[in-house]
Amino acid sequence: MILGCTKEFHDEYGRPDKIKVGTFENFRSNVNGVTIITYDELLTKIKRLVSLLKATKQETDLPDIEHESDFGDCPF
Repeated sequence: MILGCTKEFHDEYGRPDKIKVGTFENFRSNVNGVTIITYDELLTKIKRLVSLLKATKQETDLPDIEHESDFGDCPF
Protein backbone atom coordinates (compact mmCIF):
# COMPACT_ATOMS: atom_id res chain seq x y z
CA MET A 1 0.00 0.00 0.00
CA ILE A 2 1.38 3.42 -0.93
CA LEU A 3 0.41 6.06 1.59
CA GLY A 4 1.33 9.75 1.82
CA CYS A 5 4.80 11.31 1.98
CA THR A 6 7.36 11.38 4.77
CA LYS A 7 7.44 15.19 4.62
CA GLU A 8 3.98 15.06 6.23
CA PHE A 9 5.77 13.94 9.41
CA HIS A 10 7.75 17.18 9.73
CA ASP A 11 6.88 20.26 11.79
CA GLU A 12 6.56 23.79 10.42
CA TYR A 13 10.37 24.17 10.59
CA GLY A 14 11.05 21.05 8.51
CA ARG A 15 12.21 18.95 11.45
CA PRO A 16 10.87 15.40 11.91
CA ASP A 17 8.00 15.30 14.42
CA LYS A 18 8.91 12.37 16.69
CA ILE A 19 5.29 11.67 17.58
CA LYS A 20 4.11 11.60 13.95
CA VAL A 21 7.07 9.48 12.82
CA GLY A 22 6.61 7.10 15.74
CA THR A 23 2.89 6.78 15.15
CA PHE A 24 3.40 6.02 11.47
CA GLU A 25 6.15 3.48 12.16
CA ASN A 26 3.97 1.82 14.80
CA PHE A 27 1.04 1.67 12.37
CA ARG A 28 3.27 0.33 9.58
CA SER A 29 4.79 -2.38 11.76
CA ASN A 30 1.44 -3.55 13.15
CA VAL A 31 -0.34 -4.03 9.82
CA ASN A 32 -0.14 -7.69 8.82
CA GLY A 33 -0.11 -8.97 5.26
CA VAL A 34 0.42 -5.53 3.70
CA THR A 35 3.61 -3.59 3.08
CA ILE A 36 3.11 0.12 3.69
CA ILE A 37 5.45 2.54 1.96
CA THR A 38 5.26 6.28 1.30
CA TYR A 39 5.42 7.81 -2.17
CA ASP A 40 8.83 9.34 -1.57
CA GLU A 41 10.21 6.06 -0.20
CA LEU A 42 8.95 4.35 -3.36
CA LEU A 43 10.57 7.03 -5.51
CA THR A 44 13.89 6.49 -3.71
CA LYS A 45 13.67 2.74 -4.30
CA ILE A 46 12.92 3.32 -8.00
CA LYS A 47 15.89 5.68 -8.34
CA ARG A 48 18.19 3.10 -6.74
CA LEU A 49 16.86 0.38 -9.03
CA VAL A 50 17.41 2.56 -12.11
CA SER A 51 20.96 3.35 -10.95
CA LEU A 52 21.65 -0.33 -10.43
CA LEU A 53 20.30 -1.20 -13.87
CA LYS A 54 22.36 1.55 -15.48
CA ALA A 55 25.47 0.29 -13.72
CA THR A 56 24.94 -3.26 -14.96
CA LYS A 57 23.88 -2.38 -18.49
CA GLN A 58 25.68 0.16 -20.63
CA GLU A 59 22.64 1.19 -22.68
CA THR A 60 19.09 1.13 -21.33
CA ASP A 61 15.63 2.14 -22.47
CA LEU A 62 14.70 3.41 -19.00
CA PRO A 63 14.16 7.17 -18.62
CA ASP A 64 16.67 9.23 -16.68
CA ILE A 65 15.43 10.14 -13.22
CA GLU A 66 17.41 13.08 -11.97
CA HIS A 67 15.00 15.03 -9.78
CA GLU A 68 11.87 14.35 -7.77
CA SER A 69 10.21 17.04 -9.87
CA ASP A 70 10.28 14.56 -12.78
CA PHE A 71 7.38 12.86 -11.02
CA GLY A 72 5.58 15.90 -9.64
CA ASP A 73 4.46 16.27 -6.05
CA CYS A 74 3.16 13.50 -3.89
CA PRO A 75 -0.55 13.14 -4.58
CA PHE A 76 -1.47 13.51 -0.90
